[in-house]
Amino acid sequence: MRILLVLSFLITSSLYTQAQTDYLITSSKDTLRGKVSLLLQEKLTEKVTVTTENETRTFHSGQIIAVRINEDLYKSIKHGDKYRMMKEITPGYLGLYSFRFEDNYDFDPKFLYKVTGEGQEIPTFGFRSVAADFLNECPSIVQAIKNKAYKISDLSSLVNDYNTQCLNTEAKSNVTEGVKEISGLLDQVTELQQLLRDIQSKKDAGEKIPQYMINALEAHASGNLNGDLRVLLQQLTQ
Repeated sequence: MRILLVLSFLITSSLYTQAQTDYLITSSKDTLRGKVSLLLQEKLTEKVTVTTENETRTFHSGQIIAVRINEDLYKSIKHGDKYRMMKEITPGYLGLYSFRFEDNYDFDPKFLYKVTGEGQEIPTFGFRSVAADFLNECPSIVQAIKNKAYKISDLSSLVNDYNTQCLNTEAKSNVTEGVKEISGLLDQVTELQQLLRDIQSKKDAGEKIPQYMINALEAHASGNLNGDLRVLLQQLTQ
């Protein structure tokens, strides 16, 4: 009975979180699903809450890799003296983001960020000289900026052109690996959901749980998962 209760809880929780489009990835690479909210930022940090059917947890921007709210992706990027939650506009080795000024909910100021950790706020006035200095390792883009090929409203095109023209093979490979890593974290959640459903089916049919399922569950339990999953593993192996 204990096994069925734990399974029921885990699967119900799994289905609840699957229905949520929002998620948060912590700096320790845990993926939390639920209702994600960005709070009004504070002087030294920004806070994000994740609400599930059981609790609401609060994280500082320095504890976060990324969050998704509806169709928008926000990444924690250091700007000045603090990490800010920045809204991704154009992804890539060079990415375009927007962020919030203090005491403001609107994401408007623009920020260029390279995956190497370099970033630059782009002002509305005088943006060409600032962008040219920041991207000075790519002569073709610098020349196009000086020739006024881009307006402030063309920053996405500027970013795409830079990523197309200015990256070597190694840099492009690093971007691809980063995307794969985040996708892999989400795949683990999906695999666990399916595994729990398969175990539930076996128990409902009165069948013995195959060893390969127990091994798979043990692999998930060895990661950063909750205590209920470890209880289930102990029950199945008794």
